[in-house]
Amino acid sequence: MLPIAASNRAYEKWLRSRLTLLPADLKRKHGKMAKSAFAFLRATFFRWVEVWPEVCTGLLAAPRVLSVGDTHVENFGTWRDAEGRLAWGVNDFDEAEVLPYTNDLVRLCTSVVLGAAASPARVCVRVLKGYERSLRAGGAPFILGGADHEWLANLAQIRAKDASELWARMQGFKRVTPPRSVQSLLTRALPKPVSRVHFVHRSAGLGSLGRQRFAAIVTWGGGLVAREAKTLTTSAVHWQTSQRDAPVRYGEILERAVRASDPWLSVQKGWVVRRLAPDSRKIEIEELRRSSDLNQFLEAMGWELGNIHLSTPQQRNAVLRDLQRRKPRWLQAATAQMVAATVRDWKEWKKTGPP
Repeated sequence: MLPIAASNRAYEKWLRSRLTLLPADLKRKHGKMAKSAFAFLRATFFRWVEVWPEVCTGLLAAPRVLSVGDTHVENFGTWRDAEGRLAWGVNDFDEAEVLPYTNDLVRLCTSVVLGAAASPARVCVRVLKGYERSLRAGGAPFILGGADHEWLANLAQIRAKDASELWARMQGFKRVTPPRSVQSLLTRALPKPVSRVHFVHRSAGLGSLGRQRFAAIVTWGGGLVAREAKTLTTSAVHWQTSQRDAPVRYGEILERAVRASDPWLSVQKGWVVRRLAPDSRKIEIEELRRSSDLNQFLEAMGWELGNIHLSTPQQRNAVLRDLQRRKPRWLQAATAQMVAATVRDWKEWKKTGPP
């Protein structure tokens, strides 16, 4: 296996052959990767693809399902469904692919241990409990506002400052002129009528930082409205293979998972288009660290992974049988191994990676 700096260069070369990369954002990403092992994990799904098969060989033969791939604790957030209800769940499927179901579970638990400094035993027991319950029940979306998920609604509550901070950030981004095709995608996604559309380059995220990401901002109905278009390519699962025509699975997983659909989220012509708003937000790791509801949140994330994996319903019984035959603490052992491997790579990156 290549050292992490060389692996990063090779991956970015592969990525550059498929889409446009922005040097300034890549430099920003490289700096963020050195800040913490959690940030490093979020930014390097390509490295997970290399390390995971070598470290967790006993999990590779598990039943395969349509998966998130780049699962981590900050990959969960809120959106409005077609009825205006506030929904919660996985909100990013850039790296979706058919993988052993174990991948999403181990990567989620690894991210919580690194990001929230929680014990692997506690994390794994709770996540796995929620996951199994979801599969056995046939899944169910999370709709906030009722008594069932009051604790989650409190964690995800939208505050007045969220709106002001979002629009201040949006208006602070550099104005640009996107390709005409992207301008058309964004304009069609906005409410009508619109005038004086402002296009900006939005620098956000970590795993996708460095890719083209445009937003359209307008004043409509007495307030600001925004839509974003982010470029997509095939999952990093394929970056070391010769397969160039692997499909982008983002749209497929949106259609098939147990989900309260976001009507403003779509995949079009190699771009993911979505609504930007204060109530479409991820739950930050800092909020989770302060929360007294960590156990419930861990079970909810496990349940939501069940919702996603039920996009391959014919594998549900096979996954449940596989879970029953595994030794106790298998998830804890795999998580501990991937935490250690990630920390080693992160420390090496701080010494030898780009500044």
